[in-house]
Parts: sequence; C-alpha cells; structure tokens
Amino acid sequence: MPMFIAGFEIDVALAEEPSFDSEVTSDPVEDGSDLTNNVKLLPTVLQVEGVVSDNPIGALADRRNPTTLPSQDAYAFLKDLRLKKEPFSVETSKEVFNSMFITNLTPPTSTMNGLRFRATFREITIVQNERTILLVATPTAAHKVNRGSKALDRENAMTVDQYTKSRGITRQEMIDEDNAEVERKRYLRQRFTAAHNAGSPTRTLVGSGGGVPGAGGSF
Repeated sequence: MPMFIAGFEIDVALAEEPSFDSEVTSDPVEDGSDLTNNVKLLPTVLQVEGVVSDNPIGALADRRNPTTLPSQDAYAFLKDLRLKKEPFSVETSKEVFNSMFITNLTPPTSTMNGLRFRATFREITIVQNERTILLVATPTAAHKVNRGSKALDRENAMTVDQYTKSRGITRQEMIDEDNAEVERKRYLRQRFTAAHNAGSPTRTLVGSGGGVPGAGGSF
C-alpha cells in the first residue's frame, strides 16, 4: 500500500512499525491515589521501509515528474525534509502520525529500477503557552481594612473558590475565620491598651486651694 511522508507519495510501504511506549514509576504508589501522575506517555516512534519505483504505473505515473527519475526526487526530498527541522505528518495504512521529525535516514539501497530506503520518525509534543494576567485592585487609605495576612494572601494568590477548595472548608467557614481573626486582634488591642494605662505614672494637678501641701500649684 502507498504511504505519504510530508505529502510525498511512496509507492509501496514494505514495513510500518509504530512504537507506543510509556514510562511508569518504579516507586511504591499509595492505594487509592491518582495513578495518572505516575505514568508518563513517551513520544511515538515510527520506523518504516519503503520503495519508490522509477517505473510507476496507473494514476501514480501521472503524478510523478516526467523530467526526472522518481527515485532521485524521493532521495532529495527525504534529505531536504530532514534538514528543514520542521514537523510533518506521515500517513500510513493504519493511521496518520502528526508532528513527526526524522531521527534516522539510512543511505538508500541501490536497486535497478528505483529507491529502497529505511527511516525512523519521532513525534515531538507541541504545547501552547497560555498566560493569564490577574489585576488586583489596591485599596485606598480611606477604605483599607486590615483583614489579616491570611486574607490578603488569599486575595492576591487565588480566588475564593480555589482557596476554600484547597482548605476543604465552606465559604461560611472562611467568613467565620476572618471574623474571628478581626475579633482576636481587637481583643488583643484592648488588652494592650488596658495594660498600658494601668502601668503609666499618675500625675495630679494641684491647684492653689488644695492638693498636696507645699506643691506650689505645679505638676
């Protein structure tokens, strides 16, 4: 059956050997844990052997360049494809392999009426990098509320739903925690103020008509 390498038609595919390998952790895995994080899918590797005839028949003969030999065109095409270093597709009798690169191309075996070659292709994983920009409003002095470092960290780092999910709590429990933090700080301020006032020295103003004798109306 024919095979297409980056759109170039190969007359006959003598061999098509895809390899689908996975890398599995050798460490013990806790029962009930997510196993997907312990298995890594490796890139697909495809080994092929093909023939390009210098005497094509049927409709393929009409698609070949009449001024050159198909074997020469195929040889030059495969060498240029490797040098381009760009991903391409390989269409076999079973499926289409995308994002492939040539990792090995053997010197062609000379034949009387064409080109017989072996090649190895390896898949490369292409990902798209998506960047999200979060805009955080800075509170003005008139509206600034001290809600504690945990509340500020939560607002700057994640949404309410993400925070509650990571903590395993509900929204109401989160609000109760914030209120408790505010009350705790208010109570500590009151305790500090009371202790400070109790330890301060008392100064008595003495007037001319009384107070401490001999104070002379001074502090």
